[in-house]
Amino acid sequence: MKSNNQRSQLFITTLALCVGLGMLLGGQKIEWVKLFDIAIVRGVDVTPNTLHEYDPATQNISTQSLVTNYESSKTFQKVIINNDPERIFENNPPSALDYAVLLESLYNRGYRHANITTRLHWDDNPELLAEGLKLRLALFNSVVIPLAVTRGPNTSALPPMLMRTIIPISQIRGDTRYVPLVNRLAIANHIIGDAENVLAGFYKIESNPPSKGQTAMLARWNDKGIIPSYELLTIMQAHSVLPSQVTIHCGKNIRLGKNGPVIEIDRYGQTTTANPSKKSISLPPLQADKLITQQKSSTTDDSIALIHAKGERTEPTNTIDLERLNETLTMAYAYPVLNEGITHQLLPRWAKLVILVDLAIIVYALSSLSQRYRHLGFALTAAITLPLLYALMNLTQHWMALSSPLAMLLTGWLMTFTNHYKTPAIPEQTIAANLGN
Repeated sequence: MKSNNQRSQLFITTLALCVGLGMLLGGQKIEWVKLFDIAIVRGVDVTPNTLHEYDPATQNISTQSLVTNYESSKTFQKVIINNDPERIFENNPPSALDYAVLLESLYNRGYRHANITTRLHWDDNPELLAEGLKLRLALFNSVVIPLAVTRGPNTSALPPMLMRTIIPISQIRGDTRYVPLVNRLAIANHIIGDAENVLAGFYKIESNPPSKGQTAMLARWNDKGIIPSYELLTIMQAHSVLPSQVTIHCGKNIRLGKNGPVIEIDRYGQTTTANPSKKSISLPPLQADKLITQQKSSTTDDSIALIHAKGERTEPTNTIDLERLNETLTMAYAYPVLNEGITHQLLPRWAKLVILVDLAIIVYALSSLSQRYRHLGFALTAAITLPLLYALMNLTQHWMALSSPLAMLLTGWLMTFTNHYKTPAIPEQTIAANLGN
């Protein structure tokens, strides 16, 4: 009987070890197994306001905490285009030449970033004026403008200003089907001043307006990728985040760079305005006409010149109204950002093999116990793997895919219910002693 029990134990242990080795060597090639391992890592770390990101190339998992720290973000300086009572500008509303003069004045005062909320298209587009505005826009490191988009029967070419801001499919996770689909500009007028550093975000989706109380952050441009809204692009500009640094998890969040804000979104790519964690620095607005006539004053490159119209004749040129603009500025500082965090490397293969061999010894030992203690032992061993993973991550900054050890334990446990396993017999001496008592 003892020999039969040992053969059953050896068979169960060998089979369980083979299953564990199979999961170790081939499990990471199966998508659902990989997702299972990553989900366990996220589940065992119960630290609040923490995000975990898996890098398929290195198999590392980074752990970052959400904090409210905006010391490195830029501030906004409003530049108001009024009715120009002194007739400083050539036209009112300003012409392309007036904008060129205004932008040159801002650049000479030290501004290296601009955000223009007024329309930059005119019915009359002389080539010389268009080229002059383009040269002035090219002076800046970044210029953000809003555009209206829509969905129509005919697809137009992706404008260069949107092409520069598009977020490719490789940076998107989740189901994008619910994100609004667009394929053309809503206003077909020629937009002048398309310098290389001009970036555009949509301020309106005419074919699909956002839900009440929500702000649309994303739109799909056919199969090209996802384009950001004006609000999202403004937040990116404030935190110096490039489109190549944005990752989107549809239905969950938008991550702006490695240490930028994290914006929660629904499956339609919409978000609600959060309460500001930091009030934006309120700088007295500058009058656009005064910038040209008054003595120059310098500024730092951490300020963004935010051009907005506020006047009876100029206000109709705004694409973003004042209420929405103030809401956008609040959003720029409303979301938590990620700290530097910790990178957890995948445990070396030799270490994982050692763990599996140790578990094989445990499986062999547990299979020799009586039914009650055997089930209790397998359950406790499986449960202990979770705190061990947490300790491994915090003490050694490594992580292990638990699919292989759990599959090994589960195989050993289930095999004890089959005909291949003989329940250990109670020795006759023990039975006699109990009867005697």
